[in-house]
Amino acid sequence: MADDDSIMMDDESIITFISATDATPEQAKNYLQLADGDVERAVSLFFESGGDFSPQTNPASSTSTNARPIPTSSSRIDEYRAPIAPKREVLAGGGGFGHHDMYEHEFGIGPNPNVMRNVGIGRPAARQTVDPFRDYDREAAIVRGEEVRPAAGRAERLADMFRPPFDIMWRSSFKAARDQANEEKKWLMVTLQDPAEFSSQTQNRDVWSKESVKDLVRENFIFMLLTSESAAGQEHRQFYPFDSYPYIAILDPLTGERLKIWSERIEPDEFIIEVIDFLDSGGRVAAAKPKKKKKPLSELSEEEQLEAALRASLGQPLPGDDEDEDSTGFTAPPSTMNGQAPEPPSICISTSLHAVAAKARENGAPVTAFDAVSPIKRDEPTTGDITRVQIRCPNGDRVVRKFLKSDPVRHIFEYVKSSIPGGDKPFEIFNVRDPLSKKLDQTVHGANCVSAALTMDFL
Repeated sequence: MADDDSIMMDDESIITFISATDATPEQAKNYLQLADGDVERAVSLFFESGGDFSPQTNPASSTSTNARPIPTSSSRIDEYRAPIAPKREVLAGGGGFGHHDMYEHEFGIGPNPNVMRNVGIGRPAARQTVDPFRDYDREAAIVRGEEVRPAAGRAERLADMFRPPFDIMWRSSFKAARDQANEEKKWLMVTLQDPAEFSSQTQNRDVWSKESVKDLVRENFIFMLLTSESAAGQEHRQFYPFDSYPYIAILDPLTGERLKIWSERIEPDEFIIEVIDFLDSGGRVAAAKPKKKKKPLSELSEEEQLEAALRASLGQPLPGDDEDEDSTGFTAPPSTMNGQAPEPPSICISTSLHAVAAKARENGAPVTAFDAVSPIKRDEPTTGDITRVQIRCPNGDRVVRKFLKSDPVRHIFEYVKSSIPGGDKPFEIFNVRDPLSKKLDQTVHGANCVSAALTMDFL
């Protein structure tokens, strides 16, 4: 039984090697033997040697008395035909644009996931380039949800640095991705990479590994990553032509229309800004959100009451002034069983909220975090652990300013309040969708604002 298991493992390794290199079975055996059965090492040796390695070995003499001697005559050699060359074809059918076939093998959904486990994303259409920056065994373990030990050596650290963003990647067919995007009211984002170009490797390292990018993509998009050598990637380029790699596109999941495209290397901060601009310009799809539980005024938290008080002090519509639920989740008491509205309480809702705001002002307490921030002008740091933060103003202007990573977020508000036109009006600063007024005492680093692209909006 042990011999049978060894043979099965050898056959599996040979199939994996051939899938990655387009080599002949004989070449696969030779390189695997040279690499002691290590598929990844054998593939590396194949490309380093250009596939020209052919060990000179003498055939072992047979111990069987019935074995026929090997003919040495050139006329007899002609009787042995050459090995059948590997053949690759794309079957008709499958998911839209061929994506289903690719993800079946990459993520172990199909009948033979081991064939593509170690050779990268997508079924190779011709010769698959083995990416020297990636550790396919670690990636396969991550995709399968297995525990992976921390990177130890330099090679593993490089592999982690350039690893594709499996935690945000869609792992099924293109059609399923479109259906899921429609169901969740999200856009579809597709990126194509060429493993032979270093710019594609740096995209994984610089863009897709950034948590702020992941948060933005995760919240608004269904994300697919394809390679130029996969059948799915080649078919996508036929439907959606572009000039160069790395390529990113935003598609309408309902119509399949390509709405935005990047076809060159882009910095992560610039990418975040352009994606937010796309969403703010009408590209945003209203995500399906669960209905908030409506609460009476007496059940509102102190923070919610202060927020309502600010709205009242600014003359903005108050919670409960209309029949629609607002951001606080507050609603007026329900009507009685006979359809008649109950008698109003002695103090109406609006009056009580205005009273809360007036009382806060009388006591000298700030109504919101905005009132607690003073317009202080500080010198821009020139030494220390510095980061650049970009702030997009309500009028569309962008301002870049340096802060220390150890500075509190309050310093950003103080800068805006003292130096940016309109800073004297109530405003909020958002990091993607996260309001920073609740993190005034956190550090710039702790609030995930390092090299961030922030947005300033008036309240």
